[in-house]
Amino acid sequence: MIKYAHGPGYPIYYYSQSTILDGKTGRPLLTPYIRDTVGSQNSPLTISVEGHGNDIFLYWISDCEKRDSDKDEEFTFIEGTNVHEQSRSDMCKLRFNSKGYTRMYMMNRQSNTPGTVVYNSGQ
Repeated sequence: MIKYAHGPGYPIYYYSQSTILDGKTGRPLLTPYIRDTVGSQNSPLTISVEGHGNDIFLYWISDCEKRDSDKDEEFTFIEGTNVHEQSRSDMCKLRFNSKGYTRMYMMNRQSNTPGTVVYNSGQ
């Protein structure tokens, strides 16, 4: 499983996309990609399970309530803010006037995308 962050670089990412790559060909097995607005900065975890296609993928999504997924437009910070301030900004409040949440999902071949919620910070 891999996460692509889209934007000019830390701490500015407009959104991120997650997918599973075929270990043999390197091609995406999961399309469309799973998309989140905030872009969690972590590595997904793969649990190897005996049998073809039984592996389990654990991954985090950081997103905003009440956001239009088609409107992940570019943004910049106010001139003069430093990286420390930028990296601690409430992106959901600033961009969409909404609250943010983080969820951990578990996905395998038997589950539909995005998978089963294991943890939800909003609850």
